[in-house]
Amino acid sequence: MERRLGRAALDQRVTIERVSRTPDGMGGFTETWATAGECSAQVLPVRGAEKWGAMRVSPDNRMKVRVRWRGDANGQPFCTSADRLVWRGRTYNIESAVPWGGRERFIEILISEGVS
Repeated sequence: MERRLGRAALDQRVTIERVSRTPDGMGGFTETWATAGECSAQVLPVRGAEKWGAMRVSPDNRMKVRVRWRGDANGQPFCTSADRLVWRGRTYNIESAVPWGGRERFIEILISEGVS
């Protein structure tokens, strides 16, 4: 069964960021995040909660993000769990990115908010 996702459902803009490591000259690395791509997306809430840890309350929100398929030469999604996603000015960790919708039409990205 093929899943459909209309153009009107992709009503949000998200940015995928990828880390790059630059040698700092002292044997270590400096990490910076650069934009790997921007795309239209559908953002669906999965769960929202708060966690108590390290003497503070922090959000524990999970969402599904669906974007049109973009892959590499090996047929893998263009983003991985090593990347992160920015939506509405907030940064989310990518937990997984898998094909969705049959025939590689979309990528479903599971994201969570919090410190990585």
